[in-house]
Amino acid sequence: MLPNNFWKYVGNGTSLITFITIFFSFLQSCFGLYQTYKLPYIDLSIVAICLAIITGVILFLKYKKLRKERNEKPISFKIIYVVYIVFALMSLINLGYALGNKSKASETNIQRKIRIVMMLPFGEQIQYKDGMRQMYGYVEFLKSNNSASTDDFEFVPIDHLMDYKTAKEIIIKEVNRGTKYFISTMSKVNEDLTANFEDILSQCKFMGQKPILICTVTSSPKLVLKPNLVYRFYIRSQEEGKQLAQFANGANFSTATYIVVNDQYGIGALEEFKKYWNGTIAQGIRINYESDVDEIAESIEKNIKNNIPEAKRQVIFIAHYGNGIDNVFKALQKVKLQGIILATSTLSIRNWQEPIKNILLHYEWHTCVPDYKDIQIDMNNDDVIKNFITHTLKKLVQTINLGKKDTISFDERWKAAEVDLNLDINFEKGDAKIPIKVVDKTFFN
Repeated sequence: MLPNNFWKYVGNGTSLITFITIFFSFLQSCFGLYQTYKLPYIDLSIVAICLAIITGVILFLKYKKLRKERNEKPISFKIIYVVYIVFALMSLINLGYALGNKSKASETNIQRKIRIVMMLPFGEQIQYKDGMRQMYGYVEFLKSNNSASTDDFEFVPIDHLMDYKTAKEIIIKEVNRGTKYFISTMSKVNEDLTANFEDILSQCKFMGQKPILICTVTSSPKLVLKPNLVYRFYIRSQEEGKQLAQFANGANFSTATYIVVNDQYGIGALEEFKKYWNGTIAQGIRINYESDVDEIAESIEKNIKNNIPEAKRQVIFIAHYGNGIDNVFKALQKVKLQGIILATSTLSIRNWQEPIKNILLHYEWHTCVPDYKDIQIDMNNDDVIKNFITHTLKKLVQTINLGKKDTISFDERWKAAEVDLNLDINFEKGDAKIPIKVVDKTFFN
């Protein structure tokens, strides 16, 4: 038979041990709340709660029996057990908080790298082959950039499917998980995205600096840009139209017509060409991006070849993008329409020249390229799409790295970022004015 005081000693001893365990668990829990990434208090809290449950049952049953037999309330019971209950509950609450936030903490740990999301068309949208050039630019950045400046970054390409709603969903999801930097390509998406970016952010939860959107491979004049929020870093179609018109004026060309893609890229370039063109311009055609060779050829023959005398169409101004430029030249060949070609920078990309190289031999043609300061680098940088993905990534990384040492605004850092792009770039609000020049086909020999 056990002594009468046995359960009293067991109860007091057990409750004291449990109390000490729970007390230190509680202190560790409070300290752990500040350790966002480690959460070191979880395991000890679990041990404390298990002990609390077991000991609580023992204490309750045995002390109930002792009180009934002796009709007394030991002072140790009242003090230790009440304090024990308080700390057990506190530890339980902290444990629940810790477990409930463990997944979030793990995600935060992953997000310690600065995440840059690149929204590009590289999935099953085969017709948008510009996306392939953009991915090459991303790979070139990874190959050429010093890893010491990118170790803190995570680069995440996501296919926006050439669709504004898809891009919007990507931004909302990423901003809510803490992403601050976005690169997006293609005017078709970015016109709506820049116009609605602030509204999109109003639907998100974030702390500190507002997320930044950088648009590249985007020439449309219809972007809505704003310092410290939305930027463009690419050749603008209006500059291309202006440069080609001024070149034509200097070459004493006097008459022109046009073939342009029927969107803000093509229309914007055409309007600027007309603005600076000193000669006369006859009604040309606007075509959809999806138009095939036969459709384009039919429209050229009907509206230009059979409708405009040859003397009134000395120059053919072309503003198109992607492999759509190939379809235009194939259509010109099909209807046997001649003229001096002035084309926007899409024609400067060798991959777009390759399928139509035999056609190009039979035309005098001129296009735009970035005006690099070093002529040798100039000759080696003829893929404007690929190169500007690389340039944009370099400039954004350098801008973010400057923020680690200085507290000046993103806009000031963006303009000050010294990335050796071999270009003299001026900035106008959120826009970059990329210097360009007109070259003829001998430039690519």
